[in-house]
Amino acid sequence: MLYTHGSKGAVVRQIQRKVGAQITGVWDTLTYRKVYEYQKANGLHQTGEVNDETHKHMFPPAAKPKAKPKAVEPKPAPKKL
Repeated sequence: MLYTHGSKGAVVRQIQRKVGAQITGVWDTLTYRKVYEYQKANGLHQTGEVNDETHKHMFPPAAKPKAKPKAVEPKPAPKKL
C-alpha cells in the first residue's frame, strides 16, 4: 500500500491525524510535509509518502492479549454422614 499525492479517504484522515496535518481526507502538500517530518523524527526513510514501513510504524498491529488460564472450579466437599 502506498499513500501519496492524490490519495483520498479514511486512511488518509487517520494519517493526517497522526502527523498533525489538517484533516481533510485528501493528500495535499501539508500532509506530505508532515509525513516527511514524521519519518525524519522517527528514523524512517524520508519520502513524504506512507509506504508499508511508515504505515506499520504509525499504526503497529495491536498486541494479542495473553489467554487467561481457565478457572478451576473447586470440587464440592464430601457430604458428612
